[in-house]
Amino acid sequence: GAAEATSLAMRELTSAAEQDEELYYLYVLRLARQGWNAELRRRYFETFAHTSGYLGGDGMPSFLRQIHEQAVATLTAAERTALGDLALLNSERAETPPPPRPHVKPWTLEELSDALAQLPAGNTGRGREVFRNALCSRCHRAGAQGRPVGPDLTNVGSRFRAADLLRSIVKPSDVVAEKYQLDEIVTEDGRRLTGISSWGGDYRSPVLQLITDPLLPSQFVAIPKQEIAAQRKSTVSPMPTGLLDSFQPGEIQDLLAFLANPAP
Repeated sequence: GAAEATSLAMRELTSAAEQDEELYYLYVLRLARQGWNAELRRRYFETFAHTSGYLGGDGMPSFLRQIHEQAVATLTAAERTALGDLALLNSERAETPPPPRPHVKPWTLEELSDALAQLPAGNTGRGREVFRNALCSRCHRAGAQGRPVGPDLTNVGSRFRAADLLRSIVKPSDVVAEKYQLDEIVTEDGRRLTGISSWGGDYRSPVLQLITDPLLPSQFVAIPKQEIAAQRKSTVSPMPTGLLDSFQPGEIQDLLAFLANPAP
């Protein structure tokens, strides 16, 4: 029945690893009125907390807004109250940045590897806070946290050793998956731009839309294709270096423990 369909669709939504899958189930569930409980409602609207990282053409923000408005319209007054800020769209909800942290040191991979080898296993709960404070959640999803701008880290602990994860954080440009490589554009008038190419839903468009800030995917630079002199994939990761330089070894050990098991 309808109630069972809602439960099954929510299971698919929470396990989705790609933006397209999430968007599909957000759309499918937007008008559902049966089969919800408080936990399922919370998880559905939590997904909207990271849709601001979705990549797409000009219509993506308005499409997401429409889905959100239709889903909110199905809520009872009690459900809206229980959800609080979760019932608000990203643009309506202020994101509180973590407080600034003192600089510890510019960690090298070798120094951190040696330091972590002397420590006991990390704490997953504390690692969840480090994931947020190190700004990992702005670009990565892990469990119920974060945005799907970069690779989904929910199951990364089952595929990679802690040493491999540490290397990827400290030296992100060593290996960059093709899907996440940035485009380097040189125009005929000598401008150099780097970002993510978005075709606005039509690769035949005479204009290339370049998203220069992955955290603001609805904002882009429009470049007429006839003005592009050169285009190539960047070998530099969009992930910045030095993200761990304001953390102590114990905190970094906690982060690795969280990545190994980021369950909600």
